[in-house]
Amino acid sequence: MYTVLIYGWCKIGRIEMAERFLRDMVEQGFEPNVVTYNVLLNGICRRASLHPEERFDRTIRNADRVFDEMQKRGIDPDVTSFSIVLHVYSRAHKPQLSLDKLRMMKEKGICPTAVTYTSVVKCLCSCGRLEDAEELLNETVKSGVSPCAAAYNCFFKEYRGRKDADGALKFFRKMKSDGLCMPTMHTYNILIGIFLKINRMGILKEIWNDMKEYWGGTRFGFLYNVSSWVM
Repeated sequence: MYTVLIYGWCKIGRIEMAERFLRDMVEQGFEPNVVTYNVLLNGICRRASLHPEERFDRTIRNADRVFDEMQKRGIDPDVTSFSIVLHVYSRAHKPQLSLDKLRMMKEKGICPTAVTYTSVVKCLCSCGRLEDAEELLNETVKSGVSPCAAAYNCFFKEYRGRKDADGALKFFRKMKSDGLCMPTMHTYNILIGIFLKINRMGILKEIWNDMKEYWGGTRFGFLYNVSSWVM
């Protein structure tokens, strides 16, 4: 019951009330669990403004305070706890902090999920560290976790920002040859936009045909995302 109420206050951005209900919960003799703390942690982190730097620092201090309280109560943070904080680091473009936190969770024996890895990959890509991001993608696979299309899309967005069509094409073909996940419509939209802008019609036709092969027979039919047609 208390966890639901804490979630409700967090959802509307009333973190002080959520913390008050957590204190009441403990005073009434109810023991919070990792889910309760993750709800509070998510409320603190997800909608927090991270700029300027002082707001990021405040958010991380508040998150660390939750981790400290969990430790005092003998509650171990889980993969969700770490993933929430990693999402903050990613949003704030803190690649080294992201890598350090990822290493810390693995040292604690917590196995990252595809979502966890994607947050760090996104951070590395958006900061221009594509080689580190690709190394982490390889580590994801070696650890037995299948990367999701969202992780690959981070690379394509960075290639788009760099106007590096050849790099995008090479990485797309690697994605296809690895066969670890299927490109999404968003993947194709990014790629089509890249090659339309530089008039690489041969490559564009290859990607277009590939998109039809994957999506033409699905419930989407041939009604592709409108941005693919007009980009």
